[in-house]
Amino acid sequence: MDFSLVDGGPFDALLRRAGLGPAASHCFARRIICAVGISWVPLLILSLAQNIFLPGRLRMSFLHDFETHVRFLIIVPLLIAAERPVQANLSRLVRQFLDQDLIPPSSESHMKHLLASARSLLDSSLAELMILFAVIFLISAEVHAELLSPMEMWRCRGVSTLADITWAGWWFYLISRPIFSFLVFRWLWRLIVWALFLGRVSRIPLRLVPTHPDGAGGIGFLGPGQTAAFRTLIFTLSAVGSIKLIKKMFFEGATLVSLRSEIIALVACLVAVFLGPLFFFGRLLFLARLKGLLDYGILASRYTQSFDRKWNREILPSEEKLLGTSDIQALADLQSAYGRVKEMRFVPIQFMEALMLAAYAALPMVPLLFLAFPVEQILKHAIKLLFIR
Repeated sequence: MDFSLVDGGPFDALLRRAGLGPAASHCFARRIICAVGISWVPLLILSLAQNIFLPGRLRMSFLHDFETHVRFLIIVPLLIAAERPVQANLSRLVRQFLDQDLIPPSSESHMKHLLASARSLLDSSLAELMILFAVIFLISAEVHAELLSPMEMWRCRGVSTLADITWAGWWFYLISRPIFSFLVFRWLWRLIVWALFLGRVSRIPLRLVPTHPDGAGGIGFLGPGQTAAFRTLIFTLSAVGSIKLIKKMFFEGATLVSLRSEIIALVACLVAVFLGPLFFFGRLLFLARLKGLLDYGILASRYTQSFDRKWNREILPSEEKLLGTSDIQALADLQSAYGRVKEMRFVPIQFMEALMLAAYAALPMVPLLFLAFPVEQILKHAIKLLFIR
């Protein structure tokens, strides 16, 4: 049961023809180098050629535009590198449904249909065409806004016309920015496909076992599997939002306190996006727990009544010695099984795994602390927390 969330669509077909296909792991480094070489290096060369690299009469030179450097030197490589853990972990995660015998034989053909449907969505030319239209619309709006802005920068010189856009600016709007936006939107489409797939799988009558040691009926692998697959991606998408917040602190005078609600909202939204699909299995887990409580409740009633009659209510004492009898151990085992059913979770992820995803989402916000407070003050508080009780 092969599944790939990152291999599919016209763009990937084009990459394969160019020898940069995502199927082979050695292609990732070449793809990153090509992406940086196309999106950032020409901006450097053109800004040097037009004398807009260093600070001068422009308020924002190419050298000081940290947002551009972070986008194309850090975020673009991470958007590409994030495909490796997703490819490795999600394909193994999907195979677990069959390896653990969770799919009833009558539903195996339906599961194959769901995989084929997900494959079709990922291969959709219409989906990538819609992504391109979204990119064009976004960049058109950005160009319009920057042309009306009085701020002189390396892309365009204040309130101006299209004729006043610099060479580096044209490359940015026509090549670099579309690459960045396309990679982000394509990841969002992949996440939608993954959520749809899990939602449809959750409608299959999975063979969940309430007493399974993972506390989720046998699908507890979904939590750590998703955490391992998406931790690089959630960090990267959070970084996309964090550079906007950093820009507000630099140029709009925003403070950490004023940005608090935006930071919380960004982290919460990202965690919800990546954990949300797991809640589709809540109904199955609830019903499995309820059935387990009823079944093991009946079993426990029968056994404890027999135990009570044998050891407490017989007129003649039992010839079997109470010390060392297997009845006591069986009673303890039954109590343990019933307790495991009661502790069954309604979502196939543990609290620490969810907390780890939230930490990855919050990590790109750390630079905001260094902008808001002196480094010495941050180190002093960290030392107090770590070493002073």
